[in-house]
Amino acid sequence: MRIVINALSARTGGGLTYLNNLLLHLVRIDKQNDYTVLVTPENRSNVLGEGRSRIAVEEVGVGSVWRRLLYEQVGLPRLLDRLRADLVFAPAEIAPLRADCPVVLGIQNPHPYYDEGVRWPLSQRIRHLVLRTVARPSARKARRVIFVSETSRRHISRVLGIEIEKTRAIHHGVDVSHFGEVPPGEAKAARDRFCGGDDYILSVSDLMPHKNYPMLMDAYSRLSNELRHRYRLLIVGGGTRDQTQTLKEHSEGLGMQERIVFSGSVPHQELAAIYSGATLFVMPSRLETFGIPLIEAMASGLPVVAARASAIPEVLGNAGLLFDPDDMQELSDGMASALTDEKLRLELIDKGRARAADFSLEATARQTLEVFEEAYKSAQVARAVIYGGKL
Repeated sequence: MRIVINALSARTGGGLTYLNNLLLHLVRIDKQNDYTVLVTPENRSNVLGEGRSRIAVEEVGVGSVWRRLLYEQVGLPRLLDRLRADLVFAPAEIAPLRADCPVVLGIQNPHPYYDEGVRWPLSQRIRHLVLRTVARPSARKARRVIFVSETSRRHISRVLGIEIEKTRAIHHGVDVSHFGEVPPGEAKAARDRFCGGDDYILSVSDLMPHKNYPMLMDAYSRLSNELRHRYRLLIVGGGTRDQTQTLKEHSEGLGMQERIVFSGSVPHQELAAIYSGATLFVMPSRLETFGIPLIEAMASGLPVVAARASAIPEVLGNAGLLFDPDDMQELSDGMASALTDEKLRLELIDKGRARAADFSLEATARQTLEVFEEAYKSAQVARAVIYGGKL
């Protein structure tokens, strides 16, 4: 097959990391099919890197988001014809509706399809409405639709009216090779840099409202004086100026401004040391379609306490403590138990390391390739029916 992968929307964050890992491992395991990736002048160097010499590249200048959306419906079908594509993978919710070749669609952004009790700005609500509107015909067009969890597969399929038979759940693979093997000096340096040498409870994510950080801070404030004196709360992740200021004001309102630390964004390559320097990892989020920091934390040997919400229980399995994301006392009690009960702590660490090993990059690539092959064969069968039963 000639497989085209649309990476025009890949800019930063988890979507870009997903595509990078997928491309690298697809060409490692698949020696039969040919791959072409569509990039922009802005994201070309981020999408392409070492180990991708077998991937052909088509650079497309699409400019703004709206111009990209228009190009994907008008220009991309013509490009697919010129490339003689046998299949196109659209990993970001939007399919080229006029494409002659079969389409595999990826749906990873949960926000347009869930009501997590967050009051989004008007611009964001409009964006969610547009995404829902274009996702419905995209899903109808697609031969197969890939989700990153069973939880999102069931829920979003119901919202969009997708036939469940043509959907698949493929967990993200996570490269954990550099987590859990950090020299002690680097872990100490992380404690010194962010928490003045103190031990700390860690949470890693952006500062979006659905991440539920005010509730985490409330729960932290309910820990005993002894535990708060021993462990700071370190929140690693970027946000807008308003988001950061709102959370800092909440911390001040609790009188916790000296114990709760906001690091801002840090380079991904520094995260392993930050995880290694921590004592406990907490994910309070109300909405995650997957939750890569969970895997990174477990691979780093941290006990995990996480919200009983969306895909988090599916990813965590039995390797962590779960709490109601609206119950700050349950979270506070869970943190206290994971910090003080040594038997429980060691049990969670062992289970977490075993669970993290389940999410391999190669497995993600193999399962994705199987879906590509399913979609292509499905299209061939449909074409044979239309043209007289000959494949």
